[in-house]
Amino acid sequence: MRKLAAAAAAIPMIAYVLVTAAFRRLFPNGEADRTRNVTRNGGHSSSHATPLSATARSVRDGGSGTLRGRTTGTMVPVAPLSRDADEALAESKAQSRKAEIIDASTIDLSAIPGLKPHRDLGASVVQIMAMGLSVALVVAALLFSLPAQVVVVTAPPSFAAIPPQAGASSRSDGDVPLDVGYQLKFSKPMNESSVKAAVTISPNVGLNYEWDAMSETVALKPSPHWNPKTTYVVVVGTTARDQQGLGLPDAISASFTSGDLTSGQLTATEVVAGLVSPGTSFQLTFTRPVKLLTVQAHLSIRMAAPCPPLNGVTSAPVDGKCPDLNGQPQYPECQESGGVSVNPVDGFCPDVLPLDVVGDDPTDVASQVFTATPHTQLLSMSTFEITFSPGSGKTSATDSAGATLQPISPLQVTTMAAPAVLRFLPRDGSTTYDTNSPISVRFTTAMDTKTTAAAFTVTDDGVAVGGSKSWSEGNKVLTLTPRTSFGVGSQIVATVTTAARSATGLHTENSASATFKVSVRPASRISGGGGNTSSARWHSSEVYYMALMNCTRTGGWVTSKGTCSSVTHHTLPAQGRLGLSTGISNAVSRPYAKYMADHRLLSHFLHFGGGSNPHARLCAKGYCGSSWGENIASPSSTSSGGMISIEIFYQNEYWCRCEHYANIMNGHYSVAGVGVWFSNSVRVAIDFYG
Repeated sequence: MRKLAAAAAAIPMIAYVLVTAAFRRLFPNGEADRTRNVTRNGGHSSSHATPLSATARSVRDGGSGTLRGRTTGTMVPVAPLSRDADEALAESKAQSRKAEIIDASTIDLSAIPGLKPHRDLGASVVQIMAMGLSVALVVAALLFSLPAQVVVVTAPPSFAAIPPQAGASSRSDGDVPLDVGYQLKFSKPMNESSVKAAVTISPNVGLNYEWDAMSETVALKPSPHWNPKTTYVVVVGTTARDQQGLGLPDAISASFTSGDLTSGQLTATEVVAGLVSPGTSFQLTFTRPVKLLTVQAHLSIRMAAPCPPLNGVTSAPVDGKCPDLNGQPQYPECQESGGVSVNPVDGFCPDVLPLDVVGDDPTDVASQVFTATPHTQLLSMSTFEITFSPGSGKTSATDSAGATLQPISPLQVTTMAAPAVLRFLPRDGSTTYDTNSPISVRFTTAMDTKTTAAAFTVTDDGVAVGGSKSWSEGNKVLTLTPRTSFGVGSQIVATVTTAARSATGLHTENSASATFKVSVRPASRISGGGGNTSSARWHSSEVYYMALMNCTRTGGWVTSKGTCSSVTHHTLPAQGRLGLSTGISNAVSRPYAKYMADHRLLSHFLHFGGGSNPHARLCAKGYCGSSWGENIASPSSTSSGGMISIEIFYQNEYWCRCEHYANIMNGHYSVAGVGVWFSNSVRVAIDFYG
């Protein structure tokens, strides 16, 4: 096949070469036709003769007596013309014009200035014919080279009408919800009116027909809804036709069971260990869509009647009973608006708390989860009941399809205790003589450190007090250490707002504050006491030092003169006085002071008295508690001046809150033993215990 195609492609080229060669043989140089034309028009037989028309044109134009030869280009001299010659010239001119009109191919274009001689018209025609023949041969060769195709003639297709088929299904895997349609599916687009006429359902119920865009699927929607827990039988007769008029070949029958009535459940959103937060919301979740107005009209919350306040705190009754007050039984009661007490109804106060209710679908078409939030925070340590009343008759609660709702169980919750302020130090209404007194607040529970610290503020005559805030005792005590001293005569106000929050996220129910004054107390002389004995030779010095230490501990400041001043530099809060423990002094402190003085040692970790550290020595004598501490010193004498120098040394650790100062101001201690001894040197031992 490839060789045939190549041969066919070569045919046009061969034909063109042969036709061109034949033409050149018949008409060499293309002059034969031109010579024939000149002869036919009456010219000379020589190819060098000049046409008469050219001669006439030269004479007419007033030539110079010369005639230009067209072919040779030479000048030929001629004699002047006579009158007879003029007439002959005119006649020749007329014939020449006639010849020009009859055969335009005899015009010699070379005689016209500015024009080049053109190829003879006859030769051009022959070449065009040769090119046309070549094109025809090319087309023939291409057609010849195409592969042969077999044409098979088949009969036209035939069609047969297929009747529609039908099936039935629901959009639910189980029972059909009361407001969901039952679907019929056909294999072809159906005539809707014929289907409607062919459908029957038992038990009878009103139906709405909702078709898809192709008229192949129809949903049988109940009007208003299916009866709950009912089996329905649907039959589609053979009169149901498709859009071409073909009916169902057989009737179809299907059945389904409708679902139950819509139910709901109430829950609280913030629950910790069975108690709810006073700031909780409540959620009501339904199995099918319900309208927002229905929930707003039927949902309510009321508080169980609380017990009468005990020490200013109300509580929920336990098994309907309240704690006795001064031996007298107490009963729950309700305080309505205006402070009027009313009797509870079924243990609950008649007042209904206002609620904000929103659904999970803003369009209110398919809301199934509703959130109810009380307008105000619930009272702590109280019981509340949230109910959804079903109503009756025309006021019955229904779902979006109009079906009655199932009864919903009420929800009872008890709120947890909200955090509260127990006390401030210095206490509200008190007077302090410490111009550097730290200010602390104690809460009932562990607090969120960040939010509560921000809610705690202190002012000095209305000006905010700056300083550092620190937490202690499991984040129950917050202390502010002022950056600068208070002014004498200032009024200090400490405040905690309701922004304070517990570690579990509950806010305080009320703000709390305390106000105290800063004053100057006259310096008082610290006196010693107690007599010396053979076993306690410097007992009076021990008692005197105890008095100095209690001056510092209770917020005073020991001066070099031995007075207790109210002008202080404290960086830790004042504490209660320590008691002088005779047992610790006799058994632990004094023997250890004697041992250090005898051996000229000063260390907490000497092997003496049943141990090598303060706690071991205390425990060896029966004081094994977890709160303990020890200060030791080496004054220059056992006199009052020596004791004063010890306390001033300890006080001056206020800036770093170092160990000696911290032991003196530690609130965990309740007693201390003091031992003073002088032998080879003077030593003092103070052992703290709580």
